[in-house]
Amino acid sequence: MTNRILKHLKYYIFIFLYACLFLSHSAKACDIINGSDIIYTHLGGKKYAIKYVLYHQCACKLSVMPTFTVSCGSTKITNKPPRVSIRDITPVCSSDQPPCNGSGGSRLGIEEHIFVDTIDFNKAPYSNIGNCCEVKLRVAQPWGLVSTTTSTTTYGGEAMMDLCNIGKKGNNSPRFTNIAMSFLCCNQPAFINAGTLDLLDFGDSLSYALTEPLSATFTPVTWLSSWSKTYPLTSYWPSGYDKTKGPRPDQNPPIGFYMDNETGDIIFTPTNCTENGPLCLEVKEWRKDSTGKWKLLGITRRDMYITVLNCPGNNPPKVTNKTFKYSVCAGTQLCFDVTTEDKQFTLPPPSKSPPPDTVQLTWNRGIPGGTFTIKDTTAREKVGKFCWTPPKKYASDLPYAFTVTVRDDACPLSAVTVRSFTVKVNFIAEADRLYDTLDCGKYACKSMPIQGFRGTPTYRWDITDANGLLLDKKYYRFASNNALKSNKQ
Repeated sequence: MTNRILKHLKYYIFIFLYACLFLSHSAKACDIINGSDIIYTHLGGKKYAIKYVLYHQCACKLSVMPTFTVSCGSTKITNKPPRVSIRDITPVCSSDQPPCNGSGGSRLGIEEHIFVDTIDFNKAPYSNIGNCCEVKLRVAQPWGLVSTTTSTTTYGGEAMMDLCNIGKKGNNSPRFTNIAMSFLCCNQPAFINAGTLDLLDFGDSLSYALTEPLSATFTPVTWLSSWSKTYPLTSYWPSGYDKTKGPRPDQNPPIGFYMDNETGDIIFTPTNCTENGPLCLEVKEWRKDSTGKWKLLGITRRDMYITVLNCPGNNPPKVTNKTFKYSVCAGTQLCFDVTTEDKQFTLPPPSKSPPPDTVQLTWNRGIPGGTFTIKDTTAREKVGKFCWTPPKKYASDLPYAFTVTVRDDACPLSAVTVRSFTVKVNFIAEADRLYDTLDCGKYACKSMPIQGFRGTPTYRWDITDANGLLLDKKYYRFASNNALKSNKQ
């Protein structure tokens, strides 16, 4: 009982100190958007369902409603989609209640506000832009990011859909399966991944980059000092480290600010304990046309507003795999373990150290047909087993990806680590074999690689009898590298 009281006391002291940071701001500073996602779903023809997801600090009501627009070129249409849900998504430990209560709450509390709309580019007023190519979906909030220490701006979110490249099939934007990060603990490694999936158009290719956060006028933010879109927050660089060598995400703690353009992993160690500012992940979606050329279908963004907190002592959980990239031949089963670690945080005597955290391990179901099971659900540090037997049709030059999330139960804020794993499905060597009966008991055989065969084929010929036993090679000879003649009677 005493430990629980101390935990809650620490929580409320932490909330009070954090709230004091904002007392000097004006009333307008209350309306702070912590980021957004814009998602669209093809409903057939030129009709789309649009979902705007806004992340908002729940200490204040969303008093200034955002402005939503659909535009192409100089044509702009303003609409008012209804808000369909509000949800508290604050990452808290298992023993505490979420800080948002519907009528306000803690500055540590983050609410997810969802607005929905339906657009038919064959009908007015959207038919005026239905013949355009790059249609932009936008949301503007005039009072966002007023307390940033790395940039100065209001807030704007944006997505683009290219109606000229999607063809009759249409297109669905990728989905983000992981909650947007809002708070990071100072001097603790941060592993961020949005868990981007495109299951509705499985096979399209995704690429990732850090891009400019936008103001409410949809111009890039103004960065202060030396910050930029690729270095948006102060990160750990050890004394004497040669920065020309670039970041080292594999170090403990991670060095520099690292972004993986193939997986969307963002890895760094924030070191300025009073810093806050925007970070924007851009996801481009690509599809091959009939000529085999990659075409850009659309651009989605995850806008995040990060606040770095001086958290109580804690060792965040880790994914300890030595490799995060795997390959397998189509039709062959691949299995591997995902291992975790959460070292107990210890205090020097005579202080009593907190009990070790227990972690939860989940995945985002990013690979259809794959399975992910926890080997021992009672273990403190969980181990997950991933298995997948990719069908032949999934063979691809590009890898598939899924993410795992490891969350501890530290209070007042649980620490979260998200890491991605990729699996490249290799094409298997297949060929059509032709046989012909010649005179004098001889046979001719020929192998023809299937259409789309990758690489240059090589051959090893074997002949078996009716029981599957290999025949002695003295009974047959090669006529060429791709054919043989048998002398076996």
